[in-house]
Amino acid sequence: MAGQASTEVRVEAQRGLTPRVLILSLITIFVLTPVSAMIYFLTDKTGLYQSLMIPYFFIILLNFLVGKVNPRWRLTPPELAILLLPFFAIIGKAYLPIGAGFEGFGRFQINTVHFLIYATNNMPMMPVFRELLPGYIWPKDPTVIEMAWRGKLPGEVVNWGAWTGAIMFIWLSSLTWLLLVIFIVFGIIGYQWVEVERLTFPMAIPTTYIIVRSQENGRTPLFDMKESESRIFWVAFIVGLVIGGAPIMAEVIPAIPVGGAFQWGEMPMDFMFIPAVFGPGAHAHATFIIHQAMLFLLVPFDVLWTGFLIWVIFGLIYQPLGVRMGWLPYQPGVETWSNWWFGYRPPFPYSFFATAGLATGVALYSLWVARDRIRRLFSTIRGADIIEDGLSLRLVAMGLIGSALFFLIFWAAVGVPFVAAILLLLTWFIWQIGHARVMAEVWWHDPCYWAYVFYWLYPAGAGWMWGTEIPTRSAGWLMTNTAITILGEWTPRHFPMSSGFFTNYYYVVRRTRTNLKDAFIISVITAVLCSLIATIVPLWLANHIGLSKSALVGYASYIAGYTSDKGITSMGAFTIPNEHIAAWTVIGILTALALYFIRMRWPAFIINPVAAIPAFWLMEFMWLASLVALVVKIVLVRALGAARFERYVTPIAAGVAIGYGALVIVPMFFHIATTIIPRFAALYVP
Repeated sequence: MAGQASTEVRVEAQRGLTPRVLILSLITIFVLTPVSAMIYFLTDKTGLYQSLMIPYFFIILLNFLVGKVNPRWRLTPPELAILLLPFFAIIGKAYLPIGAGFEGFGRFQINTVHFLIYATNNMPMMPVFRELLPGYIWPKDPTVIEMAWRGKLPGEVVNWGAWTGAIMFIWLSSLTWLLLVIFIVFGIIGYQWVEVERLTFPMAIPTTYIIVRSQENGRTPLFDMKESESRIFWVAFIVGLVIGGAPIMAEVIPAIPVGGAFQWGEMPMDFMFIPAVFGPGAHAHATFIIHQAMLFLLVPFDVLWTGFLIWVIFGLIYQPLGVRMGWLPYQPGVETWSNWWFGYRPPFPYSFFATAGLATGVALYSLWVARDRIRRLFSTIRGADIIEDGLSLRLVAMGLIGSALFFLIFWAAVGVPFVAAILLLLTWFIWQIGHARVMAEVWWHDPCYWAYVFYWLYPAGAGWMWGTEIPTRSAGWLMTNTAITILGEWTPRHFPMSSGFFTNYYYVVRRTRTNLKDAFIISVITAVLCSLIATIVPLWLANHIGLSKSALVGYASYIAGYTSDKGITSMGAFTIPNEHIAAWTVIGILTALALYFIRMRWPAFIINPVAAIPAFWLMEFMWLASLVALVVKIVLVRALGAARFERYVTPIAAGVAIGYGALVIVPMFFHIATTIIPRFAALYVP
């Protein structure tokens, strides 16, 4: 095997992980990670400030200015693509489309740390978690646990020895899936979706655009106003500044009552005339994301039609009809959260159908389409190696197998029954493919593993892997359920190094012609170092300040409560009858496969199975953005023609998105000066 020749596949890739970029990346990791964790712990606005947000636009601008002084100092696009990953991973999901941050390393491990601190200090879950969590992953001494909740008192000493097992558990539990994602993306879905199927990746386009245009053949076309494309970009950038400036500046001047600041762009809207027209139960809520609507101009028409039509059929017709006929349970006010109510209840739990069924079907179909890629990847283990833009596919194939074994061994070692660990690996892997596909074709409204997989695993193991008594007496189910939370709650779902956003990063790497080996190395470095730092810092803050004094208590309570409602202290999360779970999973899988078959026979069919997933389960995030983008796109295509629309839409969409997020740096530093530093000074006990 070792003696067989290697085959090299080249796409003019250039080195990006140069010594200077490695140094800059390490500085970014060791400075930005702890500072971001401190910001999230100390902020009083957890929906806004979860990291130290420095939009990448300013890195591009600084690089241009440095190049003016000495062109040799200017970073190349591949170097910028490599440096991008630590910023993106630490700052968060909105970094690629607009330069803001949410759910990066500043928040990631904090959620696991604080979920367990809360669960071992608060009723009703405290007795169960304290008793059943193994002592080698979480302290057993009540004084140690309570200090992390209330914070140390003057003269007290933190027993860091008691926390060693917890640090190792949280760090390694993160690596069980972070490393696996790296091998999945570089080995299977990245190349397949970017180069073979050539999916859209709308969220990656703004940052890709400014990196590529920052330097071409020794020129800097992004800043060359002689080019019409550059002028279009900068006009759009100014429009984005104006649109984004009001809600952002409202953070600095609170007297300005402007919405849309939450997560830097989410604008909740209630259209209560809708139930008045269509009847009680009609879906009347929307969360409008401006940059989503703008970048939706880049996605195919079928995505937009799907987002709109599912709302019409199920939100405006099915739900009011069901309420009138009496086969849908009604609560006053449910119109503003109907997909979270009707979507998880008989007769048609369409949110579960979408996340557990459609998403699984999409994942299975995607793997089938990628079968040649998978076969090629694993052929390198026994045959000739393939070097793909500097990266050994044999290394990736063996790493994929090794990281899967690490996943199984680790979770079994910490108390998950081995059969349950296998089920975790299989269901988590399928979810990673399905949720990544949604992010590659649509937006970040992908399915959440945490919100549906317990419906499968709890009954699958009931009676033989764990008991069904409430509160649970089974350490096996408590650890399995804890694993589900760590692997797939809201933050891992939207974490920049989960497969959804990481495949978007892979798109940036390919479009900037960056050496894949360099991208692979910086990915491993970032995952290993950031996850360790982001584990230690929250525990240090909790012990020296106290989780109970942080605004994160509410979210920690939510995570602990929802986890406990899945057969630990109650069965409150189970709203779908057991006999319906398998049925709607299978129906969803078959529906996805049927839609793919129909689209192969009739390509003009407008229901997209991938877009249908968020259109059902996150209806409020899809219907209005789809409708607005659909109307605008139809008008522009008819006015400009398809060719001119394609030429202008990318610089316009990229400019508006980058401009929209550029000003987050102003309230960011204002918040640090007025909230973070004063709160740290007031609460920290040395």
